[in-house]
Amino acid sequence: MMNNKKKRTLKGFTLIELIIVMAIVSVLMLAVMKVSQPAVKIMNNTSNAEKTYGYTDNIRTYLQTQLEYSDALWVIPENELGNVSFQSMRHPPEYDAHGVEVPGTATMITVGDGHSIEDAVKDFADENYFGTVSHNGTSSGDIMGQIQPLKGKINVLRLLNHDHDSFKAGQITLTTYDFESYNNTSDYFASTGIKITGSTPETLAINDAYFEAYDAKDYTFSYALGAYDLEGDSSITGSSSTETFKTVSEDKDDKDIVLNNYNDLAVSIFLNTGDAVDLPGTSSDFRAFRNPSQISVANLPLMNISYHGGVSIGRLYVNKEYYDTPSASYIPQLIKWHSEGSAAHPVSEKSLVQAFRSVMNTGHKIDFTEDIYFIYSYATDLE
Repeated sequence: MMNNKKKRTLKGFTLIELIIVMAIVSVLMLAVMKVSQPAVKIMNNTSNAEKTYGYTDNIRTYLQTQLEYSDALWVIPENELGNVSFQSMRHPPEYDAHGVEVPGTATMITVGDGHSIEDAVKDFADENYFGTVSHNGTSSGDIMGQIQPLKGKINVLRLLNHDHDSFKAGQITLTTYDFESYNNTSDYFASTGIKITGSTPETLAINDAYFEAYDAKDYTFSYALGAYDLEGDSSITGSSSTETFKTVSEDKDDKDIVLNNYNDLAVSIFLNTGDAVDLPGTSSDFRAFRNPSQISVANLPLMNISYHGGVSIGRLYVNKEYYDTPSASYIPQLIKWHSEGSAAHPVSEKSLVQAFRSVMNTGHKIDFTEDIYFIYSYATDLE
């Protein structure tokens, strides 16, 4: 009885049987891993795609919120600052007997050296608000005693494609300038007719923590004017077989940026892992984005400018009445102040200047090394 029990207790796998069982288990485990790897890879790629899309989409929403209700807006690529001389009309044109401006009589001067963003801000103020006044809200005295300088704010939004001073590529900064439309009630077109009265330091518009968050710090942000697509590019090889790239065909083929009017305004926001690669193209470098990469397009409808047909919205302008012989009556001529007489007149809409301006020469290409400036103002900031 005891011998039979001992025999049953000692019974088990032989060495050969154990080897066979372990081999079977190993094959099964390898098969499970092979089956599960694509699913894990898909899950990881999906997670990365969702994160990158979330980052670019948040920036898209910010740009749309910040710019679409502008009263006036200029867009300036950084490289154009050296090509364009910003000028300001600081003295009045001459008018004929009917109050019609005599062409070529306005005095144009260049502010500063004409090539800085501050010069562009002064030019923006002159172009959009020169000769514009405000009302003090009273009805006492004559109309000239009721008008007062128009005050407002001009904003400069900067999309950084390269490091600058204390700011890093990918960040977005904001600077605000205060202006006053005139300073001398006897001469609305004096050399101090538009004055920048102050400004805030350039600061981050989006908190740096957004770009330095744990999930975002390994990503690179880039910006380009226009609406584009990212396409896989098999012609570019990485350091390993798993490293793949995407490119923008318009960038690779050296196509011009198309920005004919305010209806075309859009910004493409790019995000990729690590550093992008700049490669030689037909006539200039193009950028290859390492995967995972994502693009989000911020279409900017510019609602206020679109509503008014791309012209500045009229408010109170200094004007003159002239005698019209055919109708034998005095007709208010909505022009700016000059010495023959004056009265302020409320205007619902006045086509003085284009509220949208693209400061870009023909042939401007996509350049991921230049910053992009937006100069804009809101009607709600004017008083």
